[in-house]
Amino acid sequence: MKNLLLIMLIGIAMPYHSVAQASDQLEPFEPSQNAVDSYYNHLYQKVLWRMADKPLARFVVIPPYSPEYALSVEKDQHNNYWLKSNIRVAYYDPASEKRVTAEKPVVLTKQINEKLARKIQHLFDLALQQRRETMDFGVDGIRYFFSSYDEKDGMVNGQASSPTSSSRTGLLVKICHELIGFAKGQNNSEDSLVNNINKLAARYEKPANEVRLSAVFEPASSQK
Repeated sequence: MKNLLLIMLIGIAMPYHSVAQASDQLEPFEPSQNAVDSYYNHLYQKVLWRMADKPLARFVVIPPYSPEYALSVEKDQHNNYWLKSNIRVAYYDPASEKRVTAEKPVVLTKQINEKLARKIQHLFDLALQQRRETMDFGVDGIRYFFSSYDEKDGMVNGQASSPTSSSRTGLLVKICHELIGFAKGQNNSEDSLVNNINKLAARYEKPANEVRLSAVFEPASSQK
């Protein structure tokens, strides 16, 4: 009886463990090859307007019921570093009497220092290096796409679907949203962002380490 109970408990726990693992690592994604994601690929390309083909880091979000948006970290020909944030805006069209999404996204840009740019790139590289094939949990929920380019490996892509907030992928999404807020001039200093990135990078570099989740991020500081 005890053995049967143990087997039942393991059987119940395994799906939750698999989900936790899946949300803690990105899954490989190739925009031009993945037939399952052809619909997402169409939207993915639309939101990349005026963004570099070879970014240091790129983050694309495709929610199920609201406009897509993206973040890109780029270096220009003058060795300047930039955060670019694109969002496709939805509005009500009186002529058609329905809600439509603008074809071209709204673009925001903010210059950043090299240290922050390279820290973001390093964090993305760590996450993308640990990609793995996972179970397919369907296409419901928010889809997140991550990319990074370097001369050796070219463009490397990964994706996640609605990761748990406390997982490494969930915290990576949180940092990306902080960067979007920073590009908009809403919150955080560059030093605070670098500190948060370093803490999450440590979790990717030493995934077995116990890291107190409450210490992963500094609270956002509003600009005055």
